Amino acid sequence: VIDLPERGSRAMRRLAALRELRHRGIVRVRALLPLGGGRLAVVTDLIDGADLAVVLGARGSLESGESAALLDGVGSALAALHDEGLVHGDVSAANVMITSSGAPVLIDLLGGIMEMGTQGTAAPERLAGAAATPASDVYSLAALVMECQGPDPKSREETAFLLADALQEDARIRPAARDLAARAPQLGRPEDIEL
Repeated sequence: VIDLPERGSRAMRRLAALRELRHRGIVRVRALLPLGGGRLAVVTDLIDGADLAVVLGARGSLESGESAALLDGVGSALAALHDEGLVHGDVSAANVMITSSGAPVLIDLLGGIMEMGTQGTAAPERLAGAAATPASDVYSLAALVMECQGPDPKSREETAFLLADALQEDARIRPAARDLAARAPQLGRPEDIEL
């Protein structure tokens, strides 16, 4: 439930675009229901699974193939958002659901735009108060993949090298989400993420 945006506002256009967007890695917005008191209910699909923060809390890290699936799935979801002129704004473990079949799905499509992002995955410019951009989403995804790495120093080093440009402080150097997602096979053969 959010405050009802004004008709024709940027927020209403965003909601309308999200309602039309279809991607396996983005939670589907089913309906927008006006409520009393100037509020609006945004109805989305219920995802059967657990958020990535819970998975990491239980397991500590992901296997290389699972990290590849995360990079591919969330990266392609971000590319779909960016293609529509939209950004997520808060790509973090709490905003990625892992379905019972092991696929990552982006949730919280509205909250991150109004916030600075989540400490640990937010791009430096977001923490400084700048608006969310495709480049800040890319940084957050790369930081999230790094967060999912296990303690093996060689694996962490290889992943950091693969994602180095996406983690640059200068947003102009970062690759597009689609290009970052295309690197997933370099992490390993994508496999379902175990709950």
